[in-house]
Parts: sequence; C-alpha cells; structure tokens
Amino acid sequence: GHVGALYNLGVLFDNEDISILGVSETDAKSKAASWYTLASKKGDPRAMFNLGVMNISGDVDGGVNSKKAKELFRKAAIEEYSGETSFPPTTDIEMTFPNC
Repeated sequence: GHVGALYNLGVLFDNEDISILGVSETDAKSKAASWYTLASKKGDPRAMFNLGVMNISGDVDGGVNSKKAKELFRKAAIEEYSGETSFPPTTDIEMTFPNC
C-alpha cells in the first residue's frame, strides 16, 4: 500500500473519535499500532515516531517498552533528519526523550 495512506489509517485509529469507527479504545490502539508498523516498515518517519510514542505510553500490546520506543525515535530522527526536518539529531534523542 501507499505509505502515506498506511500512516493516515494509523492516525485515524489513534486520534479520531473511535465511537464512529465502531471499535473499542483498546482495539483502536491496536489497529493504529498495526497501521503505523506497516508504514514504519516502508520508511515513514512519522509512523516510526508515533509508534515510539505508543510504546513509551504503553498503548501497544505488551505495555510500556522504552527500549523499542528509543529505537523507533532514533530511526525516525535518522529518516527525517537526512531530509532536513525539525526532528533532532540522533545524538540529542536522550535529551529530547529522557524516559528512553
């Protein structure tokens, strides 16, 4: 699928009023993580970052996973920073996300 569409589906399940989607909040978070994972595997740094946030906040299966979140934040920073963006350089990740 198109990486932007995969990311947008993740955002839909992650942020929208889930009552209109007909799924529970837990199911919505699980679906968001699945869509973000697919987009991440295709190199979308926004999906990597959002999946990292879900890992640090415990919104994915298995609860809080700081190690996975840190890995995703680093990948997102590398992908984005190589294209001149607002993400911090990878050396600043620990300062930006101190809980990682």
